[in-house]
Amino acid sequence: MSNINIERANKVMANFASHKSLNSVVATHNANKANYKDVLSPVGKRVVPNLVGEKFVFTDKETGFSYAPTKHAINQIAQKTNLGSFTLNKLFQSNSPKAQSTLKDLMDIGFEDLSDKEFLFRLNDSDNTCRAFMSDRYAVINNDWVLEQVGKYLPADSLNAVAKDMSTEDFLSFQVFIPNTMTQQDDSNYGGMLKITNSEIGTHRLIIEAGVFRLICSNGAIGFRGMQAINLVHRGKVDMSYLSHQIQTSITNNIGAMPKLLQQFTAMKGMVLGSDGASMTPLFASVAQAYKLTALEIEATHTGWGIERNETPQYAKTLFGIANSLTRGSQRLPESSWNKLNEVGGALAEYNDGDWKGLQNKANALTSKDVESILGKDLIFA
Repeated sequence: MSNINIERANKVMANFASHKSLNSVVATHNANKANYKDVLSPVGKRVVPNLVGEKFVFTDKETGFSYAPTKHAINQIAQKTNLGSFTLNKLFQSNSPKAQSTLKDLMDIGFEDLSDKEFLFRLNDSDNTCRAFMSDRYAVINNDWVLEQVGKYLPADSLNAVAKDMSTEDFLSFQVFIPNTMTQQDDSNYGGMLKITNSEIGTHRLIIEAGVFRLICSNGAIGFRGMQAINLVHRGKVDMSYLSHQIQTSITNNIGAMPKLLQQFTAMKGMVLGSDGASMTPLFASVAQAYKLTALEIEATHTGWGIERNETPQYAKTLFGIANSLTRGSQRLPESSWNKLNEVGGALAEYNDGDWKGLQNKANALTSKDVESILGKDLIFA
């Protein structure tokens, strides 16, 4: 490993040692939770559509407080009432009093059809929003319960090693470093992480899965892939005691699977593009096409490629270089794209020699016009 890479690895290692604790994630969640309020009521009885200052809101008749629906809540209401999310969102975003009045009329009509059913309104008093609109078919798994279970079953030395936290008021999304999985290779130190996500309002599934970090990267993560994972849709009845057992088992089995995951990631170093002078551009185009990368994600990957090629040139023209370009590029993207690119990195790590050859064949079949159409005119991965 070069002196530059050793120095960076040491700095990142020091950062991991002083990273935030799980307790700090819990504290942030609890501070947000203090502003939350749940109202379980038949539709149109207690929380009702209303106009306040010519703006559509839901009003809690018991308290007199009003709440503007979030886009997520509007989408949930549209799904339950069959009114159409595009129309409801367009009316809500309009500054026209007529549009706001029309929205109230539509909500009244939609709620009439649901009047015999109970729904859970999840409200936020800090910004006066209605966070979610949930039927009894939605299995509520609250974030504080998930944090309690994770804290109960994580190894003790991981409780102060939350490596990245992208949680918001609406969902949990954080990664925990597992110190005893650390291993050193020629380019960097590597180790395992766990990714945990959950939403108590329906934006994210409950997910626990294993990932790999590479210490020379600024945020460490280079890919996640479900191995002995939980991936639970919030639907139907959930046995919380059994789910707690599943979380314990998933954490234990994911940590046990990390050596195999690390081996898969580093094996990509041996999947080399045949010629030193060959361009990587068609290969990146093939990956972008296969995994439906957006223009923003492609641009970020190009930035990651520049860093990867500079810091570990010996692996630039390998599948390893492609995977790390994706995940390096993800580090400044929104949470959804961050997850997507890291999951693509995890998918590439599962390639065998035949998959790698197939990717090259698909890349070779692309014309220059195809590549330009996929990547954009000026992006070259030379």
